[in-house]
Amino acid sequence: MPNNNGSLQWYDNDPSILENEMKNMNISFPDFKLAQHPDGQLYWQGAIEVGVLSNTKWELMAVYSPDYPNIECGESVRVYLMEPSRLINELEWHPKYLCQDSNGLKYISISLALGSAASYLSLAIKWLIAFELVLNGDLSIEEEKDGQLL
Repeated sequence: MPNNNGSLQWYDNDPSILENEMKNMNISFPDFKLAQHPDGQLYWQGAIEVGVLSNTKWELMAVYSPDYPNIECGESVRVYLMEPSRLINELEWHPKYLCQDSNGLKYISISLALGSAASYLSLAIKWLIAFELVLNGDLSIEEEKDGQLL
């Protein structure tokens, strides 16, 4: 399926990359499902419970960049926090690495990952643990802002 510039999508150009992504995700996040936006962009969606806050499940969406895996600047995968949005929207402070895209959706800015959606999701979960520790009172906002946890 052509993208906006008329070329094939990354997964059409090299299907082996998508095959490897699917293997990695099935090992690391077997409950996440692969889906496709109408524009052809692929993403993984699923829920995760990190366990610091009781009864809190995070609905995450890991969206591949149209140029995946060849990104020169920024993330090749963005991990969006879909639910529970109230925990994010009602904050009186701004967590480090939490960004907002042009549509107003919140995502965790991760530039340390080595490319695969599984590695981005793993670092996003590490961020969520720190975030839940702050919400639970076990970590100060200042410690979270130091950013040494991600």
